[in-house]
Amino acid sequence: MLIESKIIITKSFPRGVSKISFGNYAISPVSYFSATEIEASLSFTNHEDDNNGRGHPEEEVDIVCKLLSVFLNARIRKLGTVADESSIPVFDGRERKQYPQFFGYLEHESLDDLINRVRTLDEKMARQVIRACRCYAYSLELIPSDPAFAFFLLVSSGKCISSMDEIIPFSDLDLWEKESERFAKFILDYFPAELKSDDANEDQLVNELLVNASCYHRKSFIHGNDGIKTASREADKNGSSYAQVMINNIEVKIPGLTWLSKVVRGSLIGYLNACDKPSSETVDDRLFSVLALEKAKLIK
Repeated sequence: MLIESKIIITKSFPRGVSKISFGNYAISPVSYFSATEIEASLSFTNHEDDNNGRGHPEEEVDIVCKLLSVFLNARIRKLGTVADESSIPVFDGRERKQYPQFFGYLEHESLDDLINRVRTLDEKMARQVIRACRCYAYSLELIPSDPAFAFFLLVSSGKCISSMDEIIPFSDLDLWEKESERFAKFILDYFPAELKSDDANEDQLVNELLVNASCYHRKSFIHGNDGIKTASREADKNGSSYAQVMINNIEVKIPGLTWLSKVVRGSLIGYLNACDKPSSETVDDRLFSVLALEKAKLIK
């Protein structure tokens, strides 16, 4: 069954590129949706399961969009999905200037490799990577309109992976008592050194920023700590990795959303690049369909 979904991307296709294929998926430009957004078509063939189920294509589209948001570093949202002609039941110029990394042209050279690296993971690990990408993708939609929620989601994205025993053994760092240390270690282990900011190129400072992000992300979102929101916005405004704020009479370094989104995304991709290189024997073409089926099925 052919599945086609219209999506909106905040990056343009490179000149002369009319189709980008990755795994058994493809995206093609349709038209300009606005001054900063492109309407595109995401297409793929939905696989039947062993019980002749047609799967859950809407959820599979969502999985792919969240992965693309990380791999392409772009804001992506769905408009609608069609399966064999049957329908299956949105930034301004200032944001483009302040957060240019989310706009521009799609850099898709490594897309096929990254998608296939996810499809070589076992279901448990692939599920966590997809959850991490969901958090990251949703966070981009809230920058800068809701910095507290975006901050919360970015930290949650990294914790989807750092909470895994396979990544950091629980015997080394307890899951609950050392949650912040686990988050920081995951980023430090997998974030490429060449992507570190000029004012945050030492592991000690990076570790401090990450631990603080983990410790205070709930306070900002749940308890509405305006100081934390203001600090993250100030860091972005000044092009710095962090800004300082007083919390309980203690001066705390709070990372900006630009820096935090960069290190979280870099670490997610860094983890995938550290996995075994995919091959035709190790790639599971039906993995996303299987995970999508966990929510619902369309029976033919």
